[in-house]
Amino acid sequence: MRITTAGAGIAAVALVATLAGCGGRAATAEGRLSSEELQGRWWTWASTEPAPTNPVGDEDGSACGRNQPEDVWFLAGTFGTQAERTCAVPEGVPLAFPW
Repeated sequence: MRITTAGAGIAAVALVATLAGCGGRAATAEGRLSSEELQGRWWTWASTEPAPTNPVGDEDGSACGRNQPEDVWFLAGTFGTQAERTCAVPEGVPLAFPW
């Protein structure tokens, strides 16, 4: 899957469409991860990557695959700016992003 985002609006649509049918991926034994768990994991992912390779500071999407977990694909936000990025996302992996 290829996703191009220009701001958070498109990403929000992708998240709702993808997580609604996550089919057991990004899930605990009891069911899907809660929004709070996904948000916590996203913040850990975004905050542990060094600035030069951090997907949040990426301007074109070239760093979008940095340290992605196997069960969910994190879409990066920005540091308060607007960015247009293109990122290839593996098929069937649910998306999560900050909100």
